[in-house]
Amino acid sequence: MRISAKIERRAFTTTTSTSNGTVTGLAIRYASASRDLGGFREIIQRGAVAESLANPEVDQIALWNHEPRLILGRRSAGTLRLNDTVEGLAFEIELPKTSYGDDVRKLVERGDLKAMSFGFTVVPGGEKWTTRDGVKVRTLSAIQVHEISLVSDPAYPATLVKMRSTPKQRFLALRRLRAR
Repeated sequence: MRISAKIERRAFTTTTSTSNGTVTGLAIRYASASRDLGGFREIIQRGAVAESLANPEVDQIALWNHEPRLILGRRSAGTLRLNDTVEGLAFEIELPKTSYGDDVRKLVERGDLKAMSFGFTVVPGGEKWTTRDGVKVRTLSAIQVHEISLVSDPAYPATLVKMRSTPKQRFLALRRLRAR
């Protein structure tokens, strides 16, 4: 499969909660329109990443703000898990025990960092342009995902980021609710 060389990046707004160092959420939400991306909006169709995830030659990584030196996880290392769901591209990142890994955890817990972005290339034939109500719309049906990033400024308003809770945290939260 031949893929164009220019990597594009898109971002989504998300929600957050606390956990044990594993960040989860949706890096891409299907059928959700982007903000204006400079004269057009973009929609990613369900299943657009399926071939990308099946391609063993592509080793997706998780970054902080698209910064290659701030690696949060890597698919081949098992510290980044990606799953193509009905809603979109779901992820789990086991944050590293580094200064920036701790920073990301704290920022997600506080709700300061609650958006996702992704870097991708369009698979040949994987895009269609239309006009809806005078607005150009780019619909993507096949993309190669290269990276996902936790970011502060999203292009798509519908992603999800949260910290995964441990069984003990879930038990304690349930006990607090029952005590009320």
